[in-house]
Amino acid sequence: MSFFFFFCLWLMNKEEFNKILKDVGLTKKNFAIKLGIKQQTVNSWGTTQQIPYWVESWLDNYGKAKLGESVIAAVTPYIEKEIDVSK
Repeated sequence: MSFFFFFCLWLMNKEEFNKILKDVGLTKKNFAIKLGIKQQTVNSWGTTQQIPYWVESWLDNYGKAKLGESVIAAVTPYIEKEIDVSK
């Protein structure tokens, strides 16, 4: 079996794509806007076109960044604004 065959087995399918989008709080329209591409392109992924290999890692990193932002927002009120490092 070829490398291409195994590579295709690892590509995200439409159901996984839709679930991950939902998990990170994005619609296909919002995702397309963030990427600067047409929504029609995103809509075709998983139907008439394969979902690009980089989409899963992009969404994973986006989800982690959102989580990090929420952690920062949660702890910010408890952090002193100025720290005197001379002591």
